[in-house]
Amino acid sequence: MGSAVVLGIESSCDETGAGLVRDGRLLGHAVASSMDEHARFGGRPVSRCGCHRCGCAPTTAR
Repeated sequence: MGSAVVLGIESSCDETGAGLVRDGRLLGHAVASSMDEHARFGGRPVSRCGCHRCGCAPTTAR
């Protein structure tokens, strides 16, 4: 049986990122930025929450 692959997900007020690691080696990563949405909606917390919900699945899929 091979080594486990670990999925790490990070989400802040500006970006959502995901990475895959096996045996301490980075296999792949992706980042989705919400800066355009911040500018469009003025950075209100409600708009940020929606952007993160929409960004998580596509980011991990990449």
